[in-house]
Amino acid sequence: MGLDLHWAEHDELRARLSAADYEARVAEYIEALMLAFMRSPEGEAVAAGNEFAGLWAGQFLRLALVGLGRPPGRLDAADAGQVVTAWFPAEVCLGEGEEAAAIIPELLAFWQFLGREHALPQAAAALQRLRAAAPGFPQRMQDASLFSERKRRFLHGEPAPGRTPAAPGPPRADAKRAPSPRVEGPRRRAIGNRKRKRRLARSGK
Repeated sequence: MGLDLHWAEHDELRARLSAADYEARVAEYIEALMLAFMRSPEGEAVAAGNEFAGLWAGQFLRLALVGLGRPPGRLDAADAGQVVTAWFPAEVCLGEGEEAAAIIPELLAFWQFLGREHALPQAAAALQRLRAAAPGFPQRMQDASLFSERKRRFLHGEPAPGRTPAAPGPPRADAKRAPSPRVEGPRRRAIGNRKRKRRLARSGK
């Protein structure tokens, strides 16, 4: 899959595919972009001594695509701020060894990569918005009042509720059709990270 940051066919796929098939295509897109990021100078700097490198940028992309319905080329600074300050606390769980303080630095490196490698014009404004969100971000990730119902149940080991919209924001015209962000537990992310490292190793990086 090419690295078209605007993903020209995204809206057509989102409207036409089932939720499961759409999420599979989203996963393929994220994997391709994450591999490019992790090969970049910005990604390599993040990866130095960090076994979780690439997890948070991938989570950011998934929340933006599935929640907002926007590929990275169509995100603006307000979108970046919404994903980080509202949806990360609502939907993302921290596993053992994972620190909220590591999330913003990785996202900054990712947006620096988008600005340098892809000349994304809104990268500078997104970086400014992410830097502004950094000081209170670890506390927001621990604030149970911001957790979605799905995340609360996940943390308590209860069955997750159905695909009801969990992320804040204005209702979408296709809200009943569109998949909502899902809680990402540490095991799922660890498996994904191991697969990404194997692909990087096969590519010679």
